[in-house]
Amino acid sequence: MKIYLIESTSNKELYNYLKQKYVVVTKTDLNEAHVIIVNKVHNIREALDIVDFALNKGKEVICIKNNFAKEHYVCNYLIQNGASYV
Repeated sequence: MKIYLIESTSNKELYNYLKQKYVVVTKTDLNEAHVIIVNKVHNIREALDIVDFALNKGKEVICIKNNFAKEHYVCNYLIQNGASYV
């Protein structure tokens, strides 16, 4: 399974874990990803554009439920609007 993690540099622990179990693709290979994972996001506009692109391509988007902090705004927004979360 190919996974794309939004802002992998902001989510190093999660990125390293995913790399051990799955194929983690880069932004240039986003079209090949089966699942998009959203966790900590600092660039909200870019993250929402990626999520919109993924949903239009029929890809699954999974959010990681976190605290109410600025970097978790995108996850909380998507969950509030019906996104799948863990």
